[in-house]
Order: sequence, then structure tokens, then C-alpha cells
Amino acid sequence: MSTKNPLNVTPMNAIKSQCHQCMGHYSDGRIDCENVRCSLYPYMPYRKLEPDTTWTKYNPIACGLRERTKREMTDEQKALFMERVHGVPANKG
Repeated sequence: MSTKNPLNVTPMNAIKSQCHQCMGHYSDGRIDCENVRCSLYPYMPYRKLEPDTTWTKYNPIACGLRERTKREMTDEQKALFMERVHGVPANKG
């Protein structure tokens, strides 16, 4: 599988694109949305306020109260996933 990025999208360009869409397609792109609770706000290039990170104390994984668990899937679910995501036909037989 190739790891090349055909559109040459950088993480910062992806963040700017999300901010552009969320802000209703602002014209110049240099406006602070002031949405300090947004998970992308710390990376917003034109932010003026400090991000609000109080949400992390309510996230049980971030606090270490719960471990991230792996989802258990049946063989049928795995085959359907491979077909849907990777285009690999499911073995029917």
C-alpha cells in the first residue's frame, strides 16, 4: 500500500480547510472563530484566545480512568470491512 499523499495535503492545510468550512467559507481566512472548545482551535492559525482544555478532565481515556479498547469483530464483519474500505472482495463460499 502506498503512503504517498496524491493531493499533497499537509496537516496544517487540512486544519485550515476545516476552519474555512466551519466558519461558513469566510473570504479572507484571517478571522478568529473564538470557538475555544473546538479540538482544532489550538492549531487555528489566526486564533487570539487561549484554547479551553477543560474537556480533557471529563474524558475517561485522557484521564487514565479507562484504557482504549480494541473492537472485536467476527470473520464476516472483517470481510465486509475489507471489501468496503480496501476494495478486497469478501470470500463468499
